[in-house]
Amino acid sequence: MTDLYSADARQELIDKLFKHIDPTNSKYIKHSTVKVKSLKKPNVTIWSKGTKSGDWKVYRVNGEINAKFETVVKFFQAADGDLKKMKIMAQTATSNQIVKKHEHGVHIKRVDAFPWPFADRVFTSYRVAQKTDDKFVMACIHDPNFKPSYDSAQQKAKLFPGGVIIEKINESTTRVTTIGGADLKGNIPAWLVDNFIGDIAHSLGRIQDYMDKKKAKAAKKTSSA
Repeated sequence: MTDLYSADARQELIDKLFKHIDPTNSKYIKHSTVKVKSLKKPNVTIWSKGTKSGDWKVYRVNGEINAKFETVVKFFQAADGDLKKMKIMAQTATSNQIVKKHEHGVHIKRVDAFPWPFADRVFTSYRVAQKTDDKFVMACIHDPNFKPSYDSAQQKAKLFPGGVIIEKINESTTRVTTIGGADLKGNIPAWLVDNFIGDIAHSLGRIQDYMDKKKAKAAKKTSSA
């Protein structure tokens, strides 16, 4: 993709993301299963595969949320630039900014806290979205021309192409698949990487809790009206 902002490039990025959830994709191996108590189906599966450009795994995390498709889509749409919602998805996030909006996408800068002695990581990306009646995808890619400023004590990482795919299963159940990976630009131990990926699995439970609280609040407001 030479022009990240063209319609063809955007579609290519989205098409590549869907290939990650193709059941015939044999490049992924089952990494682990995490039990997330908040979910109706508590088993969240983590898949991983090696990369050509670095040692860090490319991961795929998928699970089901007991909420309507449109409700889940709106949550993810609102998370861009919203640190509170981003921390539900990634507890390590300390900053989440929309730096620039385009006609068909946004440039995002996010900072994640790493434990001492590792420097916090800065992630920058160009993100596009596409929605149908039963699928929603947010795809992101590293843009070498996007160079926002960051603290000298921080380390800029390079994201691999990834994103989120949201699929309607039925009127009350939605599947969420997160795909990603990065060159973290440093010697990061495997246990720390596994912690970060494990947190993504547990984020589905935090999203479920958020949905349940919002639903209960709306029901209470309706009953008292």
